[in-house]
Amino acid sequence: MSETDIATLLAAHPELIDKLLTAQTPEQTAAWWQSLTLDQQHALVLGGSTLIGALDGLPPAIRVAANRINAANQLPDLERRQFTADFNHLVSIWSLEGH
Repeated sequence: MSETDIATLLAAHPELIDKLLTAQTPEQTAAWWQSLTLDQQHALVLGGSTLIGALDGLPPAIRVAANRINAANQLPDLERRQFTADFNHLVSIWSLEGH
């Protein structure tokens, strides 16, 4: 599967993440990861970063790479929420001052 295929699959079936996270021991996960080709590992990190970032048994550098992708994907929404919260706070102060 390509990274796009993996991302599409996990977006359509988020319950797969929970199943995969609980299906194996960290040792089994490590063995599974080592059995993949570099291309397969790369596709999973890019297309399934939510899963890979949370999967016990993978090398720390792999999880960090996946979680960086997760953070980059979430950052615009978090910044928008912060801006909205700041704006709402300013409006409430402005209202309290009688404007």
